[in-house]
Parts: sequence; structure tokens; C-alpha cells
Amino acid sequence: MTRRLILVAAALALVACNPIYVSHDYDRDADFASYRTYSWMPFDVSGPADARQAQQQSPLMHKRTVSLVDEQLVKDGLTKKVEGDVDLWVTYYGESEQQVQIRQRRGYDPLGTTVQHYEEGTLIIDLIDATTNKLVWRGIAEATLSDNPTAEEEAERLKDSIKKVFKKFPPK
Repeated sequence: MTRRLILVAAALALVACNPIYVSHDYDRDADFASYRTYSWMPFDVSGPADARQAQQQSPLMHKRTVSLVDEQLVKDGLTKKVEGDVDLWVTYYGESEQQVQIRQRRGYDPLGTTVQHYEEGTLIIDLIDATTNKLVWRGIAEATLSDNPTAEEEAERLKDSIKKVFKKFPPK
């Protein structure tokens, strides 16, 4: 029994330390040097339902996400505008999903089959050309989420995710 508890505790520690996997895609024909300004896509009736839902379900996490994305875009040379015409619209989608991992050991392993339940989170950040309304850049961060993280741990994980997503922006 003690050995099993130690293995479970070790598995949970590994889950908390899992890396953030990042991927990017972009329109090869888009002229990223021409983009100078951005604004957040309005979350009104015409805005994306997923982004509007994220804002309503967790206003604090939404505020952190917007602030961190703003920080990265400004760092990358874009100017945020709240009024008037802009070059890019920005929006994001976030979701989490319960996953199950089943491992069956062969041979003389006394533990046999192990089942691990965990939650996987995905953050997708989209940049849309405001003139054409076409997606020009997408960054995705995926990671296993910690069980019962503190607000500080959640904020730090979000910061790391957004920083990694924008590491290769703008595309060269």
C-alpha cells in the first residue's frame, strides 16, 4: 500500500511538471511587416462564442489572458488601438478536457495495469487580418493541468504558455 501511494504521488508530481507543447501556423502570403495595429475582437453578438464564454466563465483568467497577450504583441512591435481601424483582430479560445491514460505492463510487474486520469488544457490565440477577415496566424499551447493549482500557479502557467506561443511571432 505504501509503495502504491508513493507511485501515485510521484505521478501527480510529474503531471504538475509536464511541459507546455506549443505549435504555430500562419498564412505564408500574409505580409506581417505591414501589420502595425491590433485590437481585441469584440465579444458582442458577432464575436466568437468561445471567447465570449471564456470571458463570462472566468473573468479574472480572461483579464490575465488579455493582459499577457497585449504585453507580447506590444513587445513584438504592434500598437493596441481601442478605436478606429486596425490591421489585426485578436481573439483566443481556451478549453480543458478530461483525459485517461491506460498503461498495461507486461511480464512480472506486480502493478499490472495502471489508469491515470488527468486534465489537458489548450489555449488557441488567433490573429485575423481586419481587412480581409481571414486568419493569418494561430498559436496553440497545450499542457497537462495541475490538480487544484493556486491562483499564482495558474497565472504563472498561463504566462509561460503565452510567452512560448509568441516566441516565434512574427514569422520570418
